[in-house]
Amino acid sequence: MKHIILFILSIFIFLGCAAQKTITVDSVKKPKIVNEHYETVEEKEIEINFDENEDFKVAIIFPSKVVGKYANNTINTILGYLLYKDIKFQIETFDSQNQEYENIKNSFAQLKEKGYKKVIALYTKDALPTLLGLEETKETLVYFPLINKNEAINSYEYFIYGAISYEEQLKKLLMLSNEQNSMFYEESKLGNKLKNFYETIVSPAYLSKSIRRIDTKYKKLVDDENLNESTLVLNTPIIKSSIILSQLRVHDIKPNIILSTQLNYNPLLVSLTQFEDRVNFITANSIEKTDNVLTETLSLLNADINYNWVNHCNCISNTRHNCRCFKNRTNW
Repeated sequence: MKHIILFILSIFIFLGCAAQKTITVDSVKKPKIVNEHYETVEEKEIEINFDENEDFKVAIIFPSKVVGKYANNTINTILGYLLYKDIKFQIETFDSQNQEYENIKNSFAQLKEKGYKKVIALYTKDALPTLLGLEETKETLVYFPLINKNEAINSYEYFIYGAISYEEQLKKLLMLSNEQNSMFYEESKLGNKLKNFYETIVSPAYLSKSIRRIDTKYKKLVDDENLNESTLVLNTPIIKSSIILSQLRVHDIKPNIILSTQLNYNPLLVSLTQFEDRVNFITANSIEKTDNVLTETLSLLNADINYNWVNHCNCISNTRHNCRCFKNRTNW
C-alpha cells in the first residue's frame, strides 16, 4: 500500500488557478496578461490511500440539463490525465438531469452503492443546500469545479471547491485604474454576477452600461466621449468584447486602459480583433504552463488546458505521503 494523490491531481487538472506573482506583457500583437496568485482559501492536506493493484475509481456526476457542455470536457480531461499517468482506472458517469433534490439524492445513492468514494460533481452553487443536507454525500471526497469556496458558507471537510474568484481578479485588475472607472456588462447570469462584484469594489462607478444578449448594434454604446481616458472594464463574453474593442477604435474613443477577467483570456480574441484594438487591453489569467506530453495527450481528446479554466489545474507540491493543494487560487 502506498500513499498517492492521483485523485487530487486528476480533479484539479481543471481547476482555474493563479500563476506567478508577476505582471507580464506579451508581445504587442497579443493582449497584455496579468498573472497573479491569490490565496483565497486555506491550504488543506488530504491523504489518499491507493492500492497499486486496484483500479483507481472516480465517479463523475452532472446535471445534463444545467451544465451539459461541461460534462464531455470533464470526462475527456480525466481520461486524458489518467492515460498520461499510465495507471489502471475505472470511471463512471451519473446524470442527475437537473439539480432537484430527489435526482441528486438518487444519483449519489447509486454511486455510493457501487463503491465510489471519490466524486467530481459538476453542480452549481444552487445545488449546495441539497448536497450539504444529504447523508449520501457525507464522508465522500467531492470536488466541485464550478463552485467557488466563497460561495459555500457551510461545507463538509471533504468538499473541495475549484471555481475561480472573479471578485479577486477584478480587485487585482482595478489596481491599474486611474479612478475614472467605467464598465460594460452583459445582461446574463454571469454578466450580472461580474457587475455586482465590480460595484462592490468601485463605488460609485463613473459610468456603467449594460448590453443585452440579443444586442447586435454597438454604436450607441461605445460612441461616448465620457469613455475617453477612462478605465474601462469589459464584463462581457469574448465575441461582444471583440466587437467593443473594434468599435471603440472605429469611433475614435480612447480609454486610458481596458481591463477584463479571465472571461476573455482566449486566443480567439486575437483573431477577431486587430492589433490597434488591443494596444491597451489587459486580461487576467491563472493558467500556468503544463507538461507538454500531458497537454498533447489531452488535446487528442479535445480537452484544452491552456485556455480553458475548467480543465486546468495546479498542484502546488507533491510529497511521498500527501499533496498540498491550494483550492480556488485565482488569477485568474
